[in-house]
This record gives sequence, C-alpha cells and structure tokens, in this order.
Amino acid sequence: MFPSDKEILMDIEVLKLIKFVGAILAAAAAIYSLTIKNVSVNRKRVILLAWLVAPPIFFCFEYFFQTPLLTSDELWRFKGLQSLSSGIWAGIAAALAIAYFKKD
Repeated sequence: MFPSDKEILMDIEVLKLIKFVGAILAAAAAIYSLTIKNVSVNRKRVILLAWLVAPPIFFCFEYFFQTPLLTSDELWRFKGLQSLSSGIWAGIAAALAIAYFKKD
C-alpha cells in the first residue's frame, strides 16, 4: 500500500529534525576539531578520518531517504543545497588536513 499524505508529512518532519541535529553536531565537531590543541598524531588521524567518512555517509542517507518524498522543484533545491554542503565539507576536511599535518 502507498503511504498516506499524513505519513509522508511525518516522514518529512522526521528527516528535517535529523538534518537539523546533524547540522548542529557537524558545526560543533568542526569548531572542536579546528580549535583543539596538543593532540596526538593518531587522534588527529582519527578526527580527520571521521570528517572524511561521516559526511558522505550522511549525504547518501539523506539522498536515498529524502528524495522519494520530494517534488521536482524541491528535488532541484535539495540537490543545490547538498552540493553546497559537500563543498563546505570538503573545505573543512582540507582545513583540518592542513592544520593537523603542516610542518611548523
């Protein structure tokens, strides 16, 4: 059976909440990652690896679970925002790599 309009709206609200919480966690993690001092090289590698792996997994999750619920206009906007988000993610990952592994 097909989901009702009410079920679809509830799914969209849940996805919005997940995205909001994810954005807050990502911002907090970025601030923490860029401001910590006196961290071992192994811990820096783990933090950088998390930044390289977690956002693409989230982008895939978001794409596969949200796009079936969107209209064509919403899908166009979603893809634009996801492209912007991936650029921000790449910039943070590059900044972390430079900050963590530059020669002083």
